[in-house]
Amino acid sequence: MSAVTERPPATRRLANEFPNRVRPSKFAHVVLTTPNLPRARQWYLNTFDARVAYANDTVCFLTYDDEHHRIGLIAMPNLAERPPNSFGLEHMAYSFQTLGALLSQYQYLKSQGITPFWTINHGPTISF
Repeated sequence: MSAVTERPPATRRLANEFPNRVRPSKFAHVVLTTPNLPRARQWYLNTFDARVAYANDTVCFLTYDDEHHRIGLIAMPNLAERPPNSFGLEHMAYSFQTLGALLSQYQYLKSQGITPFWTINHGPTISF
């Protein structure tokens, strides 16, 4: 009868598993501050046909798919308007499966009194 020699477990080395730079696999969520949480919550619920994943008087997390949340809102009642010529978030972009789906969403939002501030045809993408 021969004895079986056990090997120590192999050491996992991240450098071997990921030899190159790693990029995120997807964009998970955005969190925004707002002086009027109920108003912001209602706007995003309506605009994205979203549902509340969690909310209290200070925060609200919304989702429109299987992700736990896509949009986070934090109530900060004393916020001031951003001064002109200041830096910060310019915009967020969301994708639709087809141009028809985007146009359908445009028609719905227009019926709610929400119209684009700016429309752009970037060539490979069309934005409202």
